[in-house]
Amino acid sequence: MLQKFLYHKKINALLISYKENIGYLSNFWGSFAYLLVTPRSTKLFTDGRYLAEAKKHVFKEIKVFDYKQLKTQLKGKKVGFEADKITVSELKRLKKKFPETSFRMTQNLIENLRITKKADEIVKIKKAAQINDKILGDLKSFIQIGMTEREVQWKIRELAFLYGGEEMSFKSIVNFGKHTAHPHHAPDYTKLKKGDLILIDMGIRYKNYCSDITRVFFTKAPTKKQKEIFEIVLNAQNKGIQEVCKTKDCSMIDRAAREFIENEGFGDFFTHSLGHGVGLEIHEFPTLSIYSKDLLEENAVFTIEPGIYLPNKFGIRLEDLFVYQEKKAIRLSKFTKKIDELVLSF
Repeated sequence: MLQKFLYHKKINALLISYKENIGYLSNFWGSFAYLLVTPRSTKLFTDGRYLAEAKKHVFKEIKVFDYKQLKTQLKGKKVGFEADKITVSELKRLKKKFPETSFRMTQNLIENLRITKKADEIVKIKKAAQINDKILGDLKSFIQIGMTEREVQWKIRELAFLYGGEEMSFKSIVNFGKHTAHPHHAPDYTKLKKGDLILIDMGIRYKNYCSDITRVFFTKAPTKKQKEIFEIVLNAQNKGIQEVCKTKDCSMIDRAAREFIENEGFGDFFTHSLGHGVGLEIHEFPTLSIYSKDLLEENAVFTIEPGIYLPNKFGIRLEDLFVYQEKKAIRLSKFTKKIDELVLSF
């Protein structure tokens, strides 16, 4: 695919600088490298810190060179660069460093390749999702009245490493009480009180691949209003899942869930898109929103995460991770969504 792109755009090579894209194409995950893709070969350039490791880990068809040799490889060539991944100042530095190279913009070439996950990628994401499930199970008995949001956030990190996670996919969101009405409130030292709703949005990395899940917990039997909102959010998620069986159109999938919430009278309180792709990054293609032009592709991994946020009261979001296979959304995150099982006992 990349070689075809070079031919059609009449450029000699593609220079890849974004770490996740380099890792995806080469299996090298160090902090400094460039990958040069030409019609006949793929070459990785790094410095002395990583040369030995790179030669040990890169895919066998890729040759490894010292970064100092990159200038010679680029001289006199028309070279594509990742326009969405480098800053203006970085581009200026490239042009100054390689004055005899003509640089041409490219956008999302590797990101589009990454949408369709290979079997081993799905295995890693599934494992990351399983770790999420185990952590949420442990939190049910760990969380106690009087704990702070930050304490629970730290416990999630501790459990992630205990169960084989390499890093968090993002800073875990742990919200108590009225904070749950803010979709991305940063955890602070607010203490948990009896009757508070708890919203946890978390994900871990396993062998470089991310996971993502959101659940709510209740610290006493849910109120009538809480039950109502929970059921609307759960049914909206199911509407999105069902729509996947009918269409690949990501905007239509968002619309199916969104219209259900609107028809229940809470459209103004669903304030974000329905979902996003997940893989080497926590947010990647496809995007599930009413404005999206993306289509689901076989083996794409994505979230479906409707939410309703009532200002100064509470918010509820339910998020699961799915893989698109044979016109179905196959759920990878398995943690319970039965409201009675989400009530904590103290």
